[in-house]
Amino acid sequence: MPTAKLTRLQAVNAVLKNAGYGPVATLSSSGPQHAVHAEQVLDEQVAAVLNDGWWFNRDFRVSLPVDGTGKIPVPADAINVDLNDGGVTIERNGYLYNRVENTDIFTTDAVADVTWLQDFDNIPSPAQAYVVARTKTEFQETRVGDPAITRQNTARELEARRRLMGMEANDTDANIISGVTHLRRTVLRGDRIGFSGGQATSIRTGGV
Repeated sequence: MPTAKLTRLQAVNAVLKNAGYGPVATLSSSGPQHAVHAEQVLDEQVAAVLNDGWWFNRDFRVSLPVDGTGKIPVPADAINVDLNDGGVTIERNGYLYNRVENTDIFTTDAVADVTWLQDFDNIPSPAQAYVVARTKTEFQETRVGDPAITRQNTARELEARRRLMGMEANDTDANIISGVTHLRRTVLRGDRIGFSGGQATSIRTGGV
């Protein structure tokens, strides 16, 4: 059964509760410092999770047009632009840049696989759950540092990631092209899970 999606306020209050703080009624930069910090960590974790590229924030063969100056601007909400050219073309100063020709001037439009940044409110509930779980771990360790809570949060974070990976696998089963890309991303992520004292621990070697 699908899990109901969360609002940013609900997510922040869940993070605050996990660290022993009371809820806030609204989110504001002028609000309580711990609530502002929790929202900042939430945004950091959204970016970290989405950086890997999932079925809901990655598009293939996106056309990136040359502008009037001969440059190709990288969209402001693009986390990663991959032309699948072995890293020859990269982003530099907001534009595509060819490292072999040493130029940011192009004569034709580019076609790339693009990973997009999205607002917390717009990502699927399994991704929200994983982001919130990561945020709880990070925020609690920074503000409180209770080892018992850290162990609980780590276990819940791993479970949330497992569910998100399951959703990713279901999507890639329906699309063989995405399935190959997902397999490549999974290898490149290099995620490892270790065990210490009988407790599962996440060893993050990539963005997630």
